Amino acid sequence: MNTVIFSTTFDSYNIMHIIYAGAVQEIPKEKRKNAMSHFFRILTRQGVAFCYFKGGESARKARIQLETMMESAKPNQLFRSGSEVIDVESVISYGRIIKLRNSEDGKSHAFTVILNTMSERNNQLSFSFKSEESAKKARAVLWSIMENFYGSKMNHSSEGKNESALDDVSVVQP
Repeated sequence: MNTVIFSTTFDSYNIMHIIYAGAVQEIPKEKRKNAMSHFFRILTRQGVAFCYFKGGESARKARIQLETMMESAKPNQLFRSGSEVIDVESVISYGRIIKLRNSEDGKSHAFTVILNTMSERNNQLSFSFKSEESAKKARAVLWSIMENFYGSKMNHSSEGKNESALDDVSVVQP
């Protein structure tokens, strides 16, 4: 049975309102509470939430379950980069590729994505890559998924309507 409710030990979330699911991360030992050792971050249109777990394996299983549920509820509408997932319907803009000054984990290039969420502190995500070429490919994939998603929406909504309003629209690829 398909469900649109993702539940953790403490909270439940409507899948249709989740716009980002982050990677599983370990909580530093000095900051752990209630035996929770791992977490991942989710964003909704209202803001950020954290899903906490007592172990890395349970966190990874829950994160995989969440991504599977999102894919089922929002087919052809998700952008993945590593262990992070974005619902492209929530993307407001994405930036140019920049070279990182201090690379972490060998990552040298990045681009940012602005999401439609009420939380200004959490509406910007940065995706880092090991090369400029990898960043360009990922950015092109994001563009392609958005183009396919919104293109199919525009074609579906304009059936039987006068399309002259779209005559002046031009598409610029990344």
